[in-house]
Amino acid sequence: WVLIAGILIMLLASLVQYSGFAAFSPLDHNGLYHVLAMVGVIFLYRGGRDTLFDNKHGMAVDLTA
Repeated sequence: WVLIAGILIMLLASLVQYSGFAAFSPLDHNGLYHVLAMVGVIFLYRGGRDTLFDNKHGMAVDLTA
């Protein structure tokens, strides 16, 4: 679910960038996009890591099986 959350956060960030949203004074749409994108990238990283590694044993999953 973490990987899906990362994709949704990145989609939300893209929509903010596209819309030109500027409700926060120091953050325009570009700054808010980058803040959301940083959070999205963290979720994408953790989701990808959890997909490739077995958290119980710290071993890589065999993708050839």
